Amino acid sequence: MMKLQKIAIPLLGAALLISTTSVDAESVIKTIKAQINYGITLVLNGKQFALRDSKGNELKPIIYDGTAYVPLKALGEALDTAVTYDGVKKQIVIGEKSEYTDLIKAKAFNEYESPTEYQYRTFDPGVLTVNGTTYKSGYVLYFSSAYSDRSFQLNLLNSYTTLKFNIAVANETNEFKVSVVDKSNTVMRETTVTGGEASTMEVPVGGLDRVYVVVHPVSGKYDPKVKVVIGDIVAK
Repeated sequence: MMKLQKIAIPLLGAALLISTTSVDAESVIKTIKAQINYGITLVLNGKQFALRDSKGNELKPIIYDGTAYVPLKALGEALDTAVTYDGVKKQIVIGEKSEYTDLIKAKAFNEYESPTEYQYRTFDPGVLTVNGTTYKSGYVLYFSSAYSDRSFQLNLLNSYTTLKFNIAVANETNEFKVSVVDKSNTVMRETTVTGGEASTMEVPVGGLDRVYVVVHPVSGKYDPKVKVVIGDIVAK
């Protein structure tokens, strides 16, 4: 026998549900009576799976007027598709956004990461100018040997589909490998940048909670220390 729990929810006119930070009580919203059906299971590409919220709790479909409604945010994560809510426009955005977001301005980084003389975030155009190009924001990394990597975390919160940033190496004699890895340390994309040059990296990040950018010295001299800028880090 199926287990049903009656609840009351606002009907937003969408076929799927997404949690939002706030919704104005306007005439477009009405209260309905629905049921949570604990007897329904979900199958994705032939395999049974469970939708979960940000705390890991299992989410079950809601039944209203003979139709099953599932949490859109959780479903997007299962499908590796970003789902976000724009409270200003009152829009649910599925997949890639129309505009890029500066992740440094949005503070989409590890807040517990302390700046050091070898690695820090900045908006200073003087520091962010490399080989004649000035970036609006980014990470500045310094290398004094070939044996130390530099890395930083970007918190995407399953809200973006595409990550993009620029890489610039100040010293013409040095070469660096730049990788983007997920939280399981799987390399998603990798490139090599030679000193005096700049490169742009674009990475699909749909459905990811966070990624890490890792910069590894490959060759060259490190006395004096060499500056690498990861600039204009944006996502949409």
